[in-house]
Amino acid sequence: MADALVSVGRALSLLGTRLSAVHDEDTGGEAAAAVGQAVAGADVPRGGLGPRQLAVLALGGLESPAGLAAADVETATGLKRPNVHKMLQRLTELGHLEQVPDERPARWRRPFGVVGR
Repeated sequence: MADALVSVGRALSLLGTRLSAVHDEDTGGEAAAAVGQAVAGADVPRGGLGPRQLAVLALGGLESPAGLAAADVETATGLKRPNVHKMLQRLTELGHLEQVPDERPARWRRPFGVVGR
């Protein structure tokens, strides 16, 4: 469990750094701060989910209406793009995530109205 939490912390740091570099120019850093926040204290579903899936579900950007692209999840977790995309699709099938409609590249977020699933 401790290793998973350390990995999540590293992933969030990487994501925050990347997002601040991207968003600071356009939004003054507020969007990067909002997307980079961890889901502190939220119940993360455990039934049948592995440590990598739990690490993805713990990413704070999934709480925002814009969600995260597969590339953002890839950067934050260090996983390879095909694995990330398949994992996001599987988490969507299980109801933990939803795909943001009409977004290109595709983006995922937690379903609205579902807190700490």
